[in-house]
Amino acid sequence: KKEVHFTDFEGKTSFGMSVFNLSNAIMGSGILGLAFGMANTGVVVFVVLLCCIAVMSAYSIHLLLKSAGVVGIRAYEQLGNRAFGQPGKMLAACVITIHNIG
Repeated sequence: KKEVHFTDFEGKTSFGMSVFNLSNAIMGSGILGLAFGMANTGVVVFVVLLCCIAVMSAYSIHLLLKSAGVVGIRAYEQLGNRAFGQPGKMLAACVITIHNIG
């Protein structure tokens, strides 16, 4: 069996660039999707759904950071590969791609 070796990569971006990247992702085409969602669900249901999605996203990031601290995994594809092998890696990559496409 092949031994798994993880390499630790030092980040080379500044805090300002990280904030810019996060802001760019938040204010992208998702703004249009949020307006469409609120128009179709109403304010109350929209706020409830938005809060549920925020909680699930925060928990997902928490789990990813926890796995990064334990085994050095820093990406969902790597986590899928470590947990379920190549099918897990492909599933994670497909889900992320579909999510990013919209």
